[in-house]
Amino acid sequence: MNILLAEKFLDEYSRAFKKKEREKLLELMALEDPRFCEFDETAAYLLTSDHVKELLQKLHLLEEPYTEFTDTQVHTLSENISLITATQYIEVTEQGQRVDHNVRVSLIMLRIGENEEKWKILHGHFSSFPE
Repeated sequence: MNILLAEKFLDEYSRAFKKKEREKLLELMALEDPRFCEFDETAAYLLTSDHVKELLQKLHLLEEPYTEFTDTQVHTLSENISLITATQYIEVTEQGQRVDHNVRVSLIMLRIGENEEKWKILHGHFSSFPE
């Protein structure tokens, strides 16, 4: 995966988040792979594909969600596996108040099939910057 593909992928993720497109977000993840998992500081446990599907059921409840990725870097680990690191800015309305979060993101990306441009998230790690 190169930087252009990584930025294209993250833009697609951001658009789906902003539009609350649950199914599109799920398509971007390798949920069918038994190795899929995510770490998020809001959960005290490893998130499996079932947990992520359940969490995204609540996506429609977010008011005016916004996200963007910056400082993106790509590290090729093998022909079919790459590591993306980035900073994610998230903004949502919670209880009538606009709040934002800056998050460090690490994504292990898995190339699917022979299509060079078809990548999915195999593992994600999300942690907020200290306040």
